[in-house]
Amino acid sequence: MKQQLLLLISFLILNSPFLIDGVKAQWSTNPAINNLVSTNSGYSDPQMISDGAGGAIITYEIAVGGIYAQRISSSGTVQWGASGVAVSNATYSLETPKLTSDGAGGAIIIWIDNRNSSGGNVDIYAQRINSSGVAQWTSDGVGICTFYGPESVPQLISDGAGGAIITWQDPRNADNIYAQRINSSGVVQWIADGVAVCDATLYQKSPQLISDGAGGAIITWWDNRGGANYDIYAQRINSLGIAQWTLNGVPICTAQVNQSYPQLTADGLGGAIIAWSDNRNGASDVYVQRINSSGVIQFATNGVAVCTAPGNQLAVQLTSDDAGGAVITWNDTRSGTDDDVYAQRVNSNGIVQWAANGVAVSTETDNQTGSQLISDDAGGAIFTWYDERSGSYDIYAQRLNNSGVGQWTTDGVAICTAAGNQSLPRLISDGAGGAFITWNSNGRAQNVCADGVLGPCTITDIEVQNETSDEVSVYPNPSNGIFRIDEADIAEYHVFDALGKLLFSNTNAASNQVIDITGKPSGIYILQLLTEKGWATQKLVKQ
Repeated sequence: MKQQLLLLISFLILNSPFLIDGVKAQWSTNPAINNLVSTNSGYSDPQMISDGAGGAIITYEIAVGGIYAQRISSSGTVQWGASGVAVSNATYSLETPKLTSDGAGGAIIIWIDNRNSSGGNVDIYAQRINSSGVAQWTSDGVGICTFYGPESVPQLISDGAGGAIITWQDPRNADNIYAQRINSSGVVQWIADGVAVCDATLYQKSPQLISDGAGGAIITWWDNRGGANYDIYAQRINSLGIAQWTLNGVPICTAQVNQSYPQLTADGLGGAIIAWSDNRNGASDVYVQRINSSGVIQFATNGVAVCTAPGNQLAVQLTSDDAGGAVITWNDTRSGTDDDVYAQRVNSNGIVQWAANGVAVSTETDNQTGSQLISDDAGGAIFTWYDERSGSYDIYAQRLNNSGVGQWTTDGVAICTAAGNQSLPRLISDGAGGAFITWNSNGRAQNVCADGVLGPCTITDIEVQNETSDEVSVYPNPSNGIFRIDEADIAEYHVFDALGKLLFSNTNAASNQVIDITGKPSGIYILQLLTEKGWATQKLVKQ
């Protein structure tokens, strides 16, 4: 009976109408080859999101300065031609694209734009492309901020309504933080050129943002309004662009010397967990703070130490641990010679969960640097970085479980070992415990399965109930993560991921027939229900 369910899950996944090419194409099993994303030369600064159907949308720069995009299916086949589609390829210089989902299978893409560059003016533009790669707004994009001066380091998130909220570093007073919202039709929603998130004195730099779960955003940045050193601040803005916390932001850390380059992730309750590089002890360490939805800090004043090991800890990144805490990674020079990759998990109370000063993700010879991570949806994380162990830089990856124990080959699995140097990898979940990864240089991408294997992934053997004697309607399906069951006599149900791992059960389903997987990545899930007629199995598609 167990085998019957495994076969059913395999059938549902491979025959999903949301997988564009089914099993016809496959991811490469060879890290020296990988799957081609774009034939354009100069593929650089790629960024990637889920396409809501098991694949990915990637945006990137090309050598002549244009911004392009490509969609790849769940099995690694390009969907928008060999070179992708042009988002904007006019003659002016276009740089550092970023993207977020439009909630309908496409993406909203922003970039730094020099079309009005006389006198040093640099602007921010945006474009929406649909699931077929067709631009939806004005040709070459809509101006987000064209105020005189060099706007920089833009970031964006979905607004939850088909549009996006965008933030950037703005020089109109000194260096301040501004934001704008654009709707699904390409119309800006707040005042022209954006609202001030923080226009305190002196300099505010490098904003980062996440959704607040209510149509607004939480934004963090580093700030030297005090004149001597940089501190960390944060602000929440609602869907109208109105600040919800203290004017010009709440201090996250104002300890002595410099705090810089904050990153943040959602705490699952409308607040955020923020981590940064911190020089209060002389060298650069890693600290973390949590702020709730009302703007009240939750950990010790000025944060709790994540790593104070010898040497420098830099380039902090983090992701949710799906339990109110976070997994944090950084570049680490405690060995005294080279960069290594380390990580730590903190719980919702700010207590470190793994070994003091973190666990090693990779400490191979020479440098491992530029680490990025995503949740593995089981309390751990998948990491990727660029790695010099072979003399040139290659791309590697590793998975740590919720106890901080490596699940793949010691010091990581080779993702790309092609000739030359590869750098700046980016990754997203594949919806089944693994990841899709792309990087600078050769216009390629690669998957890695939940077990650390490249190429087509297999479903893990599982022990679950298995009969499929009844059909039950679930709606809407696909959905954004909220599904409803239309049968009142359901006694219990179980939800599994695409690998067959049990995510949760409800043994009193008659009182709650709403399934909420909004916190899980896009992809295919399996619902098993017990009715008066027996067991029924349904596929759920989260966009």
